[in-house]
Amino acid sequence: MQANLVVNLAIKISAFIFAVILGEIGLTIAGIKHLPPARTDEKSENKSLDTTREPYRGWVGNPNAKEFWLGGGIPSELKMNSKAFRDYEQNQTKPENGFIISLLGDFFTEAIHVKLEDTYGAIIEEKLQKCYVLKDKKVEVMNFGVQGYGTA
Repeated sequence: MQANLVVNLAIKISAFIFAVILGEIGLTIAGIKHLPPARTDEKSENKSLDTTREPYRGWVGNPNAKEFWLGGGIPSELKMNSKAFRDYEQNQTKPENGFIISLLGDFFTEAIHVKLEDTYGAIIEEKLQKCYVLKDKKVEVMNFGVQGYGTA
């Protein structure tokens, strides 16, 4: 009885994985690619935050771009750092007495819909700086989220 359950589950999982791989191969052969999303609100005339093609990451925002966000969420000023990520300008070397936490993700991590100080990365950094266990450590949280990124 239990052996049949395991065999049936293995067959279903294998069939699902095979279908996903076959779909990816089909899309690659057909030349269908995921295009970068538009970054601006229809109301905005300023296109400074449009994504641009980048050979290693596919697409990115524009380094040091600024725009006032009027789309969904909280209206706020958006600033990209020199590496084209929505984060404060930070040194990418580990602090002498601390550590760096890197956040990877999509639009939720990038969080253009809220003020920079209200992103979960900024809140994590603030809370960890106040943590009594880490009182003598310098904690930096770096936000590498980009709208439209996924597992691919």
